Amino acid sequence: MSELKSLDLNNVLDIEEFKNKSTIYDNLGIPLINRYACLLNAPNIYKFQENGWLEFQVISVDCPSINITTVDSELNGVNRYYFKNRSYDSLMITFLETSELTMRNFFYQWMQSALHIDTATGGITRNYLSDIVASNFAIMPLDFEGKARRVDRFRNVFPTKIQDINYNYSSFNEIIRCTVIFNYQFHNIETIDDTLDPTHLIARK
Repeated sequence: MSELKSLDLNNVLDIEEFKNKSTIYDNLGIPLINRYACLLNAPNIYKFQENGWLEFQVISVDCPSINITTVDSELNGVNRYYFKNRSYDSLMITFLETSELTMRNFFYQWMQSALHIDTATGGITRNYLSDIVASNFAIMPLDFEGKARRVDRFRNVFPTKIQDINYNYSSFNEIIRCTVIFNYQFHNIETIDDTLDPTHLIARK
C-alpha cells in the first residue's frame, strides 16, 4: 500500500485560510467561496477522519457531457446511470487555492498513489483501483441565495492532470485558483427537498 496512508489531511487542508477568503466576490457580485458546495469521499489510501469526507471550496465546474451550472431556480433531477462497462468521462474543477498550494500538492500526491514504490527493493507495483479512486464526489451548485437545489454525484473519480495554477492580483486580496482534470465513471443527479437537511443527502457513500 502507498505511504500516503500516513498523510494527515486535517493539517494539509488549511480550512481557516479558505474561510478568510469568504468575502471575495466575482464580477457578478457572487461570493467565490459560495459558488459550489463540494464533498469528496476520500480514497481508501487516506485514513484521516471517521466519516472519510473532505470539503473543498470550488469556484467553477466544467463537465462536457453534463450541465452543471449555478442556478437561481429549483431543478428537477434527472437520474443518469451509466453502464458498468462505460469508459471514463472527464470532469474539470477549479478550486480555491491556498498560498502554500495545498490543493495542488494534495491532488499531485493522489495521482502518485496509483503506483507504489518499495523503498527497500526499488520495485514498482500498482495499487488496487478500488483503493485509489474516490467512490463518491458530490458537487452541489448553489443559487444566488446560497441554497443547494441538487447534488451531482460522481463515482469512481481519479485526478489525471493538474491543469494550471492561476494567480489574480486584481484586488487587495490575492486569489489563487487550482484547476484539476478528473476521470469519472458514473454520474447521477439527485434533487434536494427544502424540508430536508442537505448534508444528509450529500454524505451518503
